[in-house]
Amino acid sequence: MSGDSVWHRIKKARLVQVLIGYLAASWIILQLVDTLGGTFELPEWVGPVTLILLVVGFLIVMATAWVQSHPVTERLESRDKVPGSWEVAPGEIKEALSAGKLPHLTWARALLGGVVAFSVMFGLAGLYVVIKDRGESFAPTELVASDDAAPALAVLPFSVRGEGLDIWREGMVDALSANLDGAADLRAIDSRTVLARWRDAVGEEEAPDLATAMNVAQATGARWALLGSVISSGSGVRLSADVHDVGTGEVLGDAQVEGSQDSIFVLVDELSIEVLRSLYSDAASQSSFDLARITTHSVPALKLYLEGEAASRRGDFDAAIPLYQRAIEQDSTFGLAHFRLYDSFGWAESISSPARRDALNRARQFADQLPAREALLLRADYELSRGNLAMIDSMRMTVRRYPDDAEAWYQLADAYLHSGPRIPVTLEEVEETFARVVELDPNFAPYLIHWVDLAMWLDPDSAKAAARMEQLVRAGAGSSTIPPMQVVFDLSFGDSTTRAARLEELPSIPREDRYRVLSEGLYHGRFAPMREAVILSIYEEVPTDERRGAINRLYQNLVYGQGKLEGGLGYLADPAVDETQSICRLGDAYSLGLPVKDELTAALDSVTLELEPRFFNCPAFYKALVAAERGDWTTYESLLQQARDMLNLWETEPPNPEFQDNAIRNITDLVHFLEAQGHRGRGDLEEAVATLEQMARPNDVERWWMARLYMELDRPEKAERYLRSFWWREYHHASYYLGKVYEDLGQPEQARDAYQDFVEAWVNADPELQPMVEEAKQALARLMDNLETSGS
Repeated sequence: MSGDSVWHRIKKARLVQVLIGYLAASWIILQLVDTLGGTFELPEWVGPVTLILLVVGFLIVMATAWVQSHPVTERLESRDKVPGSWEVAPGEIKEALSAGKLPHLTWARALLGGVVAFSVMFGLAGLYVVIKDRGESFAPTELVASDDAAPALAVLPFSVRGEGLDIWREGMVDALSANLDGAADLRAIDSRTVLARWRDAVGEEEAPDLATAMNVAQATGARWALLGSVISSGSGVRLSADVHDVGTGEVLGDAQVEGSQDSIFVLVDELSIEVLRSLYSDAASQSSFDLARITTHSVPALKLYLEGEAASRRGDFDAAIPLYQRAIEQDSTFGLAHFRLYDSFGWAESISSPARRDALNRARQFADQLPAREALLLRADYELSRGNLAMIDSMRMTVRRYPDDAEAWYQLADAYLHSGPRIPVTLEEVEETFARVVELDPNFAPYLIHWVDLAMWLDPDSAKAAARMEQLVRAGAGSSTIPPMQVVFDLSFGDSTTRAARLEELPSIPREDRYRVLSEGLYHGRFAPMREAVILSIYEEVPTDERRGAINRLYQNLVYGQGKLEGGLGYLADPAVDETQSICRLGDAYSLGLPVKDELTAALDSVTLELEPRFFNCPAFYKALVAAERGDWTTYESLLQQARDMLNLWETEPPNPEFQDNAIRNITDLVHFLEAQGHRGRGDLEEAVATLEQMARPNDVERWWMARLYMELDRPEKAERYLRSFWWREYHHASYYLGKVYEDLGQPEQARDAYQDFVEAWVNADPELQPMVEEAKQALARLMDNLETSGS
């Protein structure tokens, strides 16, 4: 074949175009496989097999293009000697294979072959996932008690006999669980979960029957259970234990070690080896244990620590704290004692208390001595305190790895509660995660506090809230916890007489308790007037120089919580509010869709910007936003460059290196937001949302703009994700837009509920905003009629 004819065939076959198209399709397939592999934890062979299939497919596609461009092919097709270019003709495929010939290459056959090959591969990969974790990888990762966690052993409380040995009844649960966790891929069920189940089923009984003990272990999700005893033996002590199959109760192995009480570390290590040998004979010979390394070399310190653990599990942190402190006095390098001390200070005081912060810093010094799961929890807590929301993914993985650990689940639930809107997660997801916490340890009072709160936030239900309140009281909640919650309950669900009485006595309630009332509840729209009354009682008694916090709360409640824009703006004239704070509040309201553009523009036009190199203030932020809307690109570009310069400065010369990462994330998000406003001002909405999506943890204003732009782009499914994040605080007008989005998505029941929430909150909104309320009422009536007609 001559060079010209070859080139003619190449052009006729359009090999270059086919090559480019195939490479583009291959890139898309590789990206899809990578995404699915990370999301559903597909087996590792999927990637290499995909590459092999693509290489084979490349050869087939190029060969098909070459065959289809051959002059003879056209003549054979016209005589029906071979299938047409888009025919499959399965009968002819069978005939060709029977004759020992390769079937004729057509585009339909090449495409069908590729579809079949990839379908088989993904089908096998999906079957692998289903068999491996019973389909749980297809559920939200933060709520899956994953079966791909390691097999679990529950160490049950030991029976004790002998003077001074009581500490080891629960102490052996702590010590052996810490020692065995992670050995030979074994997972020890968290001691808090084991003992919570034990208290519910066994109580104070020292020696329940085997069936009861196995039921406790089964309730924790364990495959095996360890039952044992600690018995005084002359001047020493004897430890005995049996390993049981939880399902059958069968004894799989037993162990016994004996020695002096001073050698308790060696005894626990030896017993751990014997336990492991009962389960994995080969692994036991390769494993070593060192309880002292992950706890302490001091027996007195260990005993004090175990006493502290028992008090902590009861929620008695006033008793636990001095016990941990005395343990640390015995051994200043006792990492677990430092870890539990900082945790206890968080419960007894607050997460921002100096004592907790000091204990946290000391615990971090000994992080390398902590067991694996405690080390994970410590790192996550520390990083979250620095604003690193990327740790949420790490926490989700922790609860998959340790699905029985109530502390890990609480850490995730608490992060959802306080940072969820910026992730974002929904209030329903917060509720589901706390439900897992309470399921694991239903009688630990600190876990129940937010559990009660949620009964008053999410679809408030008086019966549910009352039941959870009773559960909290039974768990022994402290005297400082119940009174504010009772006030919230009475203001939320009380009859008119009860509510009036509570409102009358507000000034006599300690101010600290009233702040607790505001933090615990009254967030739902129907309770907005009650919340306003509590805030007003504080505002009216604090000095002018202390009013800013109360004013911010009042503004939030009136403007977003009730649609009383005029009343909220009136508080911006208070002497306690400076020019910057006033612009911030106006800018927020404008960004969140309320009609204050004239007021904001006037305020911005009158302010003189005095920008510091390290500080991009609120007026600058909103001046840049308004400049982009006006098309004032000189002002906009100048302010955007100022933000970029500040980011560069913080990256090279951080004023506080400890919080550098947090500050850089905030400033980077700020730059992305301003860049997005520039794209929006120039009419490029697609580029605007793409830029906004790069933000690591968008704040309220930034998420609202994301929702707004997605609505303008007619992508209601994207807007819904962000609008649903406005459950924290009182952005009840988000429900108005959610109703519209749900109607666009064809979800009438959700639309009905959203409009109902909005109408309840804004029923007494200002006349200027009443058209929104009337529109919502009409939509609500229409939806109710349609749902009744359809029988929903």
